[in-house]
Amino acid sequence: MLSVQSLKPEKGLWGQHEYSTTFDSQLIAGKPQVSVIDAKRAEFTTEALMPGDYQIKVVAYKAMTPEEMRLSGIRAPNYTANQKVTVRKSSAPDMVVIELKATK
Repeated sequence: MLSVQSLKPEKGLWGQHEYSTTFDSQLIAGKPQVSVIDAKRAEFTTEALMPGDYQIKVVAYKAMTPEEMRLSGIRAPNYTANQKVTVRKSSAPDMVVIELKATK
């Protein structure tokens, strides 16, 4: 799962909580779906973003074993990555290469 979030938190309607806006992302149309974990390449695009700084967050999971499928509760991701990207007014953002790291 890949998400793009704003770095600058915004206040909620009544000012009690701050939150970051999350922008959708998707696999680029026409590209075969590939496994990032198997060191293959996957390309993603997001909706058009206003100039500013954003955080790209990626989490990935291995396929569950039959034993794990019987368990309930929150499952931690097997791989994660976070990276900051800047969108400028004058040009498209640079290509971002994300390296997933195994979680403990």
